[in-house]
Amino acid sequence: MAAQAEQAGAGAPWENALLFWVNRVSPGPVRATASSRRVLRLAHAACYG
Repeated sequence: MAAQAEQAGAGAPWENALLFWVNRVSPGPVRATASSRRVLRLAHAACYG
């Protein structure tokens, strides 16, 4: 499954993995957009510095 997460698109590995698991549990597909990647990076920075 990690290989599938890596294929999710361009971005940091943790972003791809998060989107992979969101897609696994959500009823519809979630696409990474520039704004969603920005929000993910801000959330990651807030949590991990």
